[in-house]
Amino acid sequence: MPKSENNQQILKKRALTLAEKPSDRTANKDLMEVVEFLLAEERYAIESSYISEVYPLRDLTTLPGTPPFVRGIINLRGKILSIIDLRIFFALPETGLSDLNKVIVLHNRNMEFGILADTVLGARSILRGSLLPALPT
Repeated sequence: MPKSENNQQILKKRALTLAEKPSDRTANKDLMEVVEFLLAEERYAIESSYISEVYPLRDLTTLPGTPPFVRGIINLRGKILSIIDLRIFFALPETGLSDLNKVIVLHNRNMEFGILADTVLGARSILRGSLLPALPT
């Protein structure tokens, strides 16, 4: 086979690979859907299977006698949810609360609660292998 035909086949194969949708190329790989958000100018993400909804912070009621990272409770359509401030929990700089804060409602089989986020950036897919290992602390 002449060299130019071989090069054309290689280029055609590359073009077909690049033309595939990202979901087609990674369908067999270990993808995870996450919701990405900001806390004190740092990016964090939580797997979307644990998220019920994202809700604007409204009518936060503080609770005396709780740890500092428990900011209070809210009434979300008749359910009382505890609100956790991860900035305090992770010793990140506090920026205060505003109408721009969002509550990310998390759930599993046993509990449901909300965490505060400065900004929700959106949902995206990431490869599980691209995650950094958890810190020992």
